Amino acid sequence: VKIFGEIKPDPPIELIASGLGFLVDAKADCVVALGGGSSIDAAKATILMAKRSGFKDQIKLIAIPTTSGTGSEVTSFAVITDKAKGIKYPLVDDELLPDTAILDPELVVSAPPRITADTGFDVITHALEAYISTAANDYSDALAEKSLQLAFEYLPRAYANGADIEARDKMHTASC
Repeated sequence: VKIFGEIKPDPPIELIASGLGFLVDAKADCVVALGGGSSIDAAKATILMAKRSGFKDQIKLIAIPTTSGTGSEVTSFAVITDKAKGIKYPLVDDELLPDTAILDPELVVSAPPRITADTGFDVITHALEAYISTAANDYSDALAEKSLQLAFEYLPRAYANGADIEARDKMHTASC
């Protein structure tokens, strides 16, 4: 087991390159991404680059979010940043979808109120985006509506009391 702990918010391209070197040196065949959306996106982008560079065809990804906001643990999207140009690049590829997602509300309990609020508003934003999407359908609408219902009910509770496991669990569900 080796740990790559250089993750930064809005993972820059240079971080992905550094992660790729780490992955190759470690001869990794499985990556556990533990953290918020930036950590999970960085792991997803690094694995995609490893596959595209011919390092390995198969690298398992286990995503364990420690915030309830992005849903990155269950999507085929990632965002990386070119800091020099001030541009965020969305990556969209089925290879970005993690193999396993573990949602443990105990891992969110220590998130401070401000992070809880910020990531909770991400949940609401993503649900609204899904609902008004031109690709929306009855199934995605039902999930978006449920996500909004859970977020509006449980975000205030999670914000007020970070140790409220039910609220943390419901916010993880809403995010996912």
